[in-house]
Amino acid sequence: MRLTLIHVCILSGGTVLLAAATGFAFAGWLEHGAQIFLVAAENGLSWCF
Repeated sequence: MRLTLIHVCILSGGTVLLAAATGFAFAGWLEHGAQIFLVAAENGLSWCF
């Protein structure tokens, strides 16, 4: 299969969008990671009692 310019542009654009989404998710985890962990732990403990 020959890759044409349009296929390369679509693949490149998809890669950039995936990288941006991953970067935003990672930045959100760095910003709110401790709070996410504490809420998950509290909810997990509430199931025990």
